[in-house]
Amino acid sequence: MKKAAKMAGFSRLFSPMSSLLNKPNQAQGSEVRTCFETPSKQWLETLTSATLNFYFFDIQENTGLRQTDWLPPQSNGKSSTRRLPPRRFDLRFMVSAIADDVETEHQLLWWTLRTLLRHPELPPEGWQEKWKDSLPPKVFTQLDALEAPLPTRIGDKEDSARLLDLWSALDAPPRPALVYIVTAPMDLEVEQEAPLIFTRKLRYGDLNGAGAKDERYHIGGVARDRQGEPVVGALVKVESQAAVAVKRPADWTEVFVSTVERHAREVSCRTDAQGRYVLPSIPAPPSGEVALSIQHQDRVSLRKMVVPSESYDIELDV
Repeated sequence: MKKAAKMAGFSRLFSPMSSLLNKPNQAQGSEVRTCFETPSKQWLETLTSATLNFYFFDIQENTGLRQTDWLPPQSNGKSSTRRLPPRRFDLRFMVSAIADDVETEHQLLWWTLRTLLRHPELPPEGWQEKWKDSLPPKVFTQLDALEAPLPTRIGDKEDSARLLDLWSALDAPPRPALVYIVTAPMDLEVEQEAPLIFTRKLRYGDLNGAGAKDERYHIGGVARDRQGEPVVGALVKVESQAAVAVKRPADWTEVFVSTVERHAREVSCRTDAQGRYVLPSIPAPPSGEVALSIQHQDRVSLRKMVVPSESYDIELDV
């Protein structure tokens, strides 16, 4: 399972994007300051250069992306752990352009809109090669730790309608602005852990309780070599199964086959890509042990397994 992205600080997330936003102005010999301040009237009065500000003003869960099913379980060989999927939240930024003249503000916001639309994910695609040498090592490491880029989008008309209210609440004159939305996952770290089940016992018998009962076991384990690597494609087979005849009551339903018929069947399987095997419907051994033969390539190994047992793992000389 991949881990949910952790927010490394908005300024760090936008570091590669800041380089993109400054690109046209660098060509003209100037640089636009990118920051994440609250654009109050007092703060605006302190600015001395063209500034692009990302003001984080709202967070809401994206219920359309909510998943209620548990993620696929993961096993460490002794227990199985399953986790709730991350919840996703829309982070809304008011992106405003501040400059000495209105024309510069318009041009800056238009270029910003174009750049954000061209790069619908944070960090942008291919940012590692483009900005590896220009970003501080700590910022690069934190951005690289984001195992999945964060999807982004531009706000709709309902979001834009809130901008005038925001400027009014900040007691600042309105500026050209847009709403930029970043969808970020939040790992709730809710998980359930349970021991793995290696043995399953089945008991067949007459519903009325008459006659003998037939017991069966399902067992499963992992075949590994001496280095701990899984052995793939090995044939695991139950050997020396005694055929014990048990008289079937006359009223036993035809859904059940006779014990003799079941004992005559070969119980075998091949290990999968993880070396796992499952042997179904093994008759209960009178001695409490089951003999297994494991054939891999041109070598056959024999192992005895106590049934039931806490582990049925097999180590082979491969």
